[in-house]
Amino acid sequence: IIDFAEENKENNYKYLIIGKGKNDYILNIKKEISKRNLQDIIKIEEFKPYKDLHKYLSIADICLAPFKITSTTNVMEVGKIITYLLMGKKVLATRAKGVESLYKKNINYYENEDYNDFKNKLNKIILDKSYKFDSNKRRKFAEKFDFKKIIDTEYKIVEEALKNNSNKSTNFEKYDF
Repeated sequence: IIDFAEENKENNYKYLIIGKGKNDYILNIKKEISKRNLQDIIKIEEFKPYKDLHKYLSIADICLAPFKITSTTNVMEVGKIITYLLMGKKVLATRAKGVESLYKKNINYYENEDYNDFKNKLNKIILDKSYKFDSNKRRKFAEKFDFKKIIDTEYKIVEEALKNNSNKSTNFEKYDF
């Protein structure tokens, strides 16, 4: 996002990064933001309690869900995406089988560690004024993705993944909601 922010300075976009990471990782991000003189457009906030998250999301146009693909992230959904969608936000996430099987076309994806794909998809989302995740769609989504159902399904997926050896892959399609 730092590269994207630097390349798009003239567009007056603002970026808010919320969360926590390892101290050295956050320090390196802050140093990079400072080095590139982007501290006026990129702000970093520490982890926020879930009950306060809506205050920050309400001002966002687009929410990002980037993550490194690992054996765990490839089969687990990213819970924050549910919150983003329930708030009616456009979402751009790393493409992973588990995430894609749950959210399908409700969110946008970019290829893992492919900055050009990330940049192109983010620009496309920014320019897309037709996106509408209306209240009816949000209600249906909330019913479909209630946390008990998600936890039960994730448990089944992880259980199957653990049963399979590394030469086999988990069939995510049968876990479709």
